[in-house]
Parts: sequence; structure tokens; C-alpha cells
Amino acid sequence: MSEADLDPMAILGALGVSGVTAATPVSGGWDTAIWRVDCGGKAYALRVFRAGEDKTRRREVEVMRAAAAGGISVPTVHAEGSWRDRPAMLLSWCAGQTWG
Repeated sequence: MSEADLDPMAILGALGVSGVTAATPVSGGWDTAIWRVDCGGKAYALRVFRAGEDKTRRREVEVMRAAAAGGISVPTVHAEGSWRDRPAMLLSWCAGQTWG
């Protein structure tokens, strides 16, 4: 399945997210497909990994939660799960430039 075959609305539904008003692709994702998601007057980032990368997603979620608990400013994980063997997570939107 290519990135063009990904359906962000279906993925968000699988994560239990409703009330989405827009999902706009974002360029520049190195290892994941990314959308900016507008929902409930707030912006979020939907990251969708390649098939079979659930371990990678779980590790990233654990690291972000540990960093936040330690007082480091990182995106908040609002939802996580999978859609058609593609791990995904919904994060708070952080405007700005990536380090890369």
C-alpha cells in the first residue's frame, strides 16, 4: 500500500477520533506519512508509520511520555493504534521547524 492509498479519515476513525473538520497532508515526513488534523477547534498531527512498525510507534510513544514526565517539551500523544497493519498516532500540533 502506498501513501496515496492511506485514508486519514478512516485512520482517525480507527483511533477513535471523531469530529474532524480537515486532514491536510504535510510534506517532509522522513519515515512516516503526516497530516495536519483540525478537530474541535484545535490542530493535531497524525503520523502513520509503515506496515509492521508497531514496535517503533510504541517506543516513540514511551519516549515522548517519559520526556514529558521529565519536564521536556514534547508533543502530547492523544491517540494511538493501527489501521490495516499501519501503526498511527495523533499528537498535539507543534508549529515551527524540525531539527533536521
